[in-house]
Amino acid sequence: MKKQLLALSLLAAAVSLQAQRINPYPVIPLDSVQYVRPAKLLATPPNDTPDYISPIKLYPYADTVNIEGIVVMNPRVYGLATNTNTPSTSRVSTWLQKKGGGPWSGVQVMLDPTLTRPVAAKAVLLPELKFYDNCQQSFPVRMTVRHGAFQNETQLYMVRNSSFSDNSVEQLSLTPDTLVYTKITVDSLMKGNPTAGTWIQDKVNGEKWEGVLVEIRNVRVTNVSAFGGTRWNWSIQDDAGNLIEVRDMSGYFRNDDNEDLSPKIPNNFQPPVTGTGLSFIRGIITEYQVAGVNRYGIAPIMPNDVGPCNVCPPRVGTRERLPIIVTQNDSVSISANITADTTISSATLYYAPSTSTAFTAVSLSKIGTTDKFTAKIPPYASGTIVKYYIKVTDGRNITIVVPDTLGSNSIYLVTNNGVNNIRDIQFAPNPANGTTIWNGDSLVGINVHGVVTATRMNSQIIIQDGQGVNSAVFIQNSPVTENWKIGDSVRVTAARVTETFNVTTLYNVTATLLKSGAALPAFENNLPLDSFRLNRVAYARPWEGVLMRWDSVFVAQTNADSSTGGQFYEWSFNKTATATLGLRVDDLNPSIFQMSLGLTKGQFFDFVQGPMLFSFSNFKLIPRSLADVGLCGLDTLKPVITGGGVDTVEVGSGPYAPVVTALDNRDGNLTGYMIITGSVNTAAIGDYTVKYYVTDFCGNMDSASIMVHVKDTPQVGLNTNELLAADIKVFPSPATDVITVSAKGIKTLPLNVTVYDVIGRQVIGRTYNEANVSETINISTLNNGVYFCVIKNAQGSRTVKFVVNGK
Repeated sequence: MKKQLLALSLLAAAVSLQAQRINPYPVIPLDSVQYVRPAKLLATPPNDTPDYISPIKLYPYADTVNIEGIVVMNPRVYGLATNTNTPSTSRVSTWLQKKGGGPWSGVQVMLDPTLTRPVAAKAVLLPELKFYDNCQQSFPVRMTVRHGAFQNETQLYMVRNSSFSDNSVEQLSLTPDTLVYTKITVDSLMKGNPTAGTWIQDKVNGEKWEGVLVEIRNVRVTNVSAFGGTRWNWSIQDDAGNLIEVRDMSGYFRNDDNEDLSPKIPNNFQPPVTGTGLSFIRGIITEYQVAGVNRYGIAPIMPNDVGPCNVCPPRVGTRERLPIIVTQNDSVSISANITADTTISSATLYYAPSTSTAFTAVSLSKIGTTDKFTAKIPPYASGTIVKYYIKVTDGRNITIVVPDTLGSNSIYLVTNNGVNNIRDIQFAPNPANGTTIWNGDSLVGINVHGVVTATRMNSQIIIQDGQGVNSAVFIQNSPVTENWKIGDSVRVTAARVTETFNVTTLYNVTATLLKSGAALPAFENNLPLDSFRLNRVAYARPWEGVLMRWDSVFVAQTNADSSTGGQFYEWSFNKTATATLGLRVDDLNPSIFQMSLGLTKGQFFDFVQGPMLFSFSNFKLIPRSLADVGLCGLDTLKPVITGGGVDTVEVGSGPYAPVVTALDNRDGNLTGYMIITGSVNTAAIGDYTVKYYVTDFCGNMDSASIMVHVKDTPQVGLNTNELLAADIKVFPSPATDVITVSAKGIKTLPLNVTVYDVIGRQVIGRTYNEANVSETINISTLNNGVYFCVIKNAQGSRTVKFVVNGK
């Protein structure tokens, strides 16, 4: 008990003193962060891990360093995730540039809550790390990051603040700096093109441009096609036919509101038409995979990164269809803004039933003096799918067709029933891709009912109506849905329908909560697992969002993402214990993420259940909590709270902050989940009780209490504790093999230095008779953990906490 009291006293003393925050990580230049020796890039396969990581970690803290650079993009503009500022796991990102630009001068930096320890919601991390506040375009900053990679692209991840290191984004100047675009050519990145069958990535010459701001001049636009309802695929190529794809990583080029700006960027981006000659295109070079094959792409950031055209075909702007929901009695108006650098000699609308290859042509008429042209498609019978396209020829006899002569993805459905259920919304005329026919449409006057089956799934909600295929749909969270709970029965009367990463999602919903506590649809049990595992889209896609369950399964992979070069803690399961591949499980829920850290191959689950998701080219199950995995029956051990007991403090000693922790055999550190009752008033003499309660994710509970005696302050005459004002340091923290104890200007000698572990055992002792002390002490025999260095003389004492880690 004496040792416990001593440990508590030391912990209280350490907390009561103002800890000095020291960032121990080295600052290394951006070009050192990215640099890869040519010999590694020439290997088969190429090794593009930066030299400071592989083959030898060059810095004492391995993959964690400080970097400095100019912010290339406001992270609020980042468009590759659902970036609403809500308590979600969604990531945000920016890029930094070394002053002056050039080879190896840029790198991506990502704030990813699922990769920041401990797991925290993005809404917490953004202000804590100052990622939005201080990452302003063109301003120089310093960040603490650790190395990571995804699909061979270097991605540095923000490190979360700790008690010994302030790792937030630090703005180095209040004056913006100049972003430099380095001029390069397409063939320094990609050679050839897919049409010729000669398209290859130039790894040796291209890797130095990964993450770098570049400018490519005098290129032609090619391969323009719409996808996902709002987004565009397009490429550029040089005069020799070398082609590179254009990536929509910036919200200015996506039209899907994934950026975190307010107001939102207008969803009106349309790439130049095929054949357009651009004087330049600027952006960041990014590396990624398609069907397992790596390539480089260019990602423009701001609208002016796509230069003016020097060869400009006619342009067909945003197309409109009225009415959106078409009945058999409706003639349908198709209109578009059409412009050209010369006169427009013809503008024609072509339409046909989807079952026919014979299109009917009708001239588009100009509306007054505007650039808007319109034409009508006559009524068709209910159930007909109508396709259409627009063809425009200018005065120079240059012709464009939008989208193409097949009317690809330019279709509508004739219906007399309207849109009255989730199956109507999910109707997909092409099972091979599963894209809803309403993709990109804003629907009003609909009557869609469902029961909420999942909430906060990466800022999304799922509703389901009954069972079977196409019975569920995702809804993007908004103020309308913010307070919805599982079991709420709702009705949606308006929404914008969008295929977000090939998942049908409703945005901007108008909806009504009908009642709470409704019964959830029954789980679909034990469907053919391989149909999902092997990504058989025609079979699996109609089940997106639907509640699924598989019984008696085994862990097949503990890191199903290992092939991407990262560690995202997804896992997979199969029906046999020896299987090496299985259906993916996404770790969107924090408790599932924590559980994933401790899984072993072949581990048995009574069941795994949850809604189905299509994400990053894989169908994945999404357990909503630990209740969706049959593991709790095996977990009967309660968590353990440490730090309780009896404590004594002096009146007026300031806020009482004991170190109390909660650890669980399966769920790990549950300290942040503790419920605390009672408080200590250190301004009043008396006895106080503080109680701590914690429950693990399987319902096992532990509790503890601290009895705190606040006593009167003893009379100490005129003496003061000179050590409180002295220049005393103990570093580094965390430490590996040695610590340095530094004390300057000590007047009262001798000076005693004693190191205690957390249970109060003395592990090191020293006595000094010098006014200035600086000694390196070997701690290589100490175990990892928290220690307290007590510096004491006749005038008083001072306690400094440090951490031993890294063995």
